Amino acid sequence: MGLPELLIPEVSARRISRHPVKVTALLYLKEALLLERYEECSGIILVAVEFGATAAEIRNRLEVPSRAS
Repeated sequence: MGLPELLIPEVSARRISRHPVKVTALLYLKEALLLERYEECSGIILVAVEFGATAAEIRNRLEVPSRAS
């Protein structure tokens, strides 16, 4: 038998949250901000969101770069 239906969304959410494209996009966003390449940020944010980035994760990167983790 397969997994119960209730477990499938949780597994999918866990995979999305650790997706390497999302992590890479968030790193590129931080780098673009540090290098003041603001024209690149909207495209990077779209990719990050497409691969599961939350509003909080993006907001953290958009803070003053010296304070953001």
